[in-house]
Amino acid sequence: MPNARLPWPCPRCAIQNLSSAKACRRCGSPRALPLRTRPGQVGSAGLAAVLSGLVPGLGQIYQERWIRGIIVLLIPILALVLTGAFIAIADPVTALVIRHAREATLLIVGGLFLYHLAVIVDAFAGGLRRPGALLGKRAADYAVLAVVVVAIITVYGNIYTQGTAWATLAGQIFAPVAKVVAPGAAAPQGQPVWTGRERLNVLLLGIDKRDSEDGSPENTDTLIVLSLDPVNRTASMLSIPRDTLATIPGHGQDKINAAYAYGGPDLAVQSVERVLGIRLHSYALV
Repeated sequence: MPNARLPWPCPRCAIQNLSSAKACRRCGSPRALPLRTRPGQVGSAGLAAVLSGLVPGLGQIYQERWIRGIIVLLIPILALVLTGAFIAIADPVTALVIRHAREATLLIVGGLFLYHLAVIVDAFAGGLRRPGALLGKRAADYAVLAVVVVAIITVYGNIYTQGTAWATLAGQIFAPVAKVVAPGAAAPQGQPVWTGRERLNVLLLGIDKRDSEDGSPENTDTLIVLSLDPVNRTASMLSIPRDTLATIPGHGQDKINAAYAYGGPDLAVQSVERVLGIRLHSYALV
């Protein structure tokens, strides 16, 4: 493709002409200008925004900015991996994240959203280094950009909502590992000391309390024992049927899901320990 800054040969008489010349100085043939007058403008700006909305960096690759597209794609992956490894290794950071699971989720999801938004705008503009890169597009491209932005706002909003619930649950489960008390979690009375080399057993209690039942005892129709083996790096889950007949300390035999209504999570933990014959290090209310 011809370059507007270099001398150009006339396609008719083959004589070289100055880069500023608009016609051949010998035969007067007009110069064939390049089809692309703006660097980085390849294809549709709206389609580039859609592609980067689906996968960050894909719009840049579509615009033949290969290196930038690959870097844009790898940056969030590497950032999440390194951040996760740092949180897992640095004990003070681990404890801080567990205590503030919701805030940590907001920070991570918010950072990813802002990064993704910047990538979409960069793909739409064909590069943000040029002045006025966002101007001069078709009205249809601006409409597509608006739809993409609304879509990712909705997606990241849902991710934050779901991520907050999972982050809170993960914080409750791994609180004994970091030796902290996470929001909504507590250790049963007489909690065994976890050395970090034996299995970590956590009781997950699914609470069922409807708005119309204020003041009535809460049921634990879901009881799951989560067991983590740090040596072999394995995990297992055991669901206990709610109608299992168990000996509830101080209340005789009854369905195991009644233990929580009788004495809260501590009594539920003691009842499950008697049924399974294991020690539970912690519990989490879901």
